[in-house]
Amino acid sequence: MSSKQKQKHPLIPPSEATRTTRPHHNDVLCGRGGTINDHPGNKQYRMMVDNKKRVYLSARFKREKRLIATGIVEQIRNLNPPGRFLMREGKNSSTWFDIGDVKARE
Repeated sequence: MSSKQKQKHPLIPPSEATRTTRPHHNDVLCGRGGTINDHPGNKQYRMMVDNKKRVYLSARFKREKRLIATGIVEQIRNLNPPGRFLMREGKNSSTWFDIGDVKARE
């Protein structure tokens, strides 16, 4: 692979096999509420989204918008440790699972 080509990770499908009870600082937690909003990964994600907001709003085609969203998901996935997009398994559960790239882009 040449140095000009960007290495992409494979599309990550939703996975209950990658369950965790301990989200780390690069994970983006899906849901609502103060605890989720205050999570470091969510703050980092909002900053990335903010940085792309002007470009996204000026995009004329859905394909452009999808590419911008995909780029943000890839940025999260390429962090060290890799970020995940996690959803709680149930309302009162302490277990989280990765929702996958397609859902993360939405």
